[in-house]
Amino acid sequence: VYTYKTDEAGTEDTGYFEALNNALAFVTIHGGLLNSDGEAFKICLSDVAIKQNKIKDYEFKFDICKDRHVIYEDGKPLLVQVKGGVVTYFERDFFAMADQDDQQIETGESTAANVLAKNLDYMYDVLLKGGFLEEQPEIFAAVSESLKDIRFGAVRFSKNDDGGGKIETCWCFTFAAGQKEAEMYFDVNDAEPIGYTMR
Repeated sequence: VYTYKTDEAGTEDTGYFEALNNALAFVTIHGGLLNSDGEAFKICLSDVAIKQNKIKDYEFKFDICKDRHVIYEDGKPLLVQVKGGVVTYFERDFFAMADQDDQQIETGESTAANVLAKNLDYMYDVLLKGGFLEEQPEIFAAVSESLKDIRFGAVRFSKNDDGGGKIETCWCFTFAAGQKEAEMYFDVNDAEPIGYTMR
């Protein structure tokens, strides 16, 4: 994980594209998009936050564009904040699964059905507390209606005190209600819950 931070913001009220260009130029100068093998990651802009103060502040978040990309429980692989035309915060946390076209991915002993059956009450409680559904007598129906996707992948969990986060292969269940989305992660062997993210 590489981070950069300064309190010295600029004074220029830049537009969206100019701020984005400044962000990408900063990334190029500070390590670029190369991995440890010297190959460039392909990134895509996934989220932009704009704060209208005296001058606009921008926060750009990028994902790695790769079929076998790592799911981040918290944050993004690349984050750049631009204030007054100047980059004030930059964080790069690149990690991607190796290509495994010729390898069988080990899914452990649990199946998606096992995970759902074992954790139905847990899923219902998380969704209820998160406002994804109202209290209902039929728990299975309530959870199933909110379930949008089940996939298997590597998850980068929240950073610890040392700035690093563990990476684990998990079952990932995605739920949605309106504009809200929740993703829950479960161990591939014993189907135990590991964590969840709400957006």
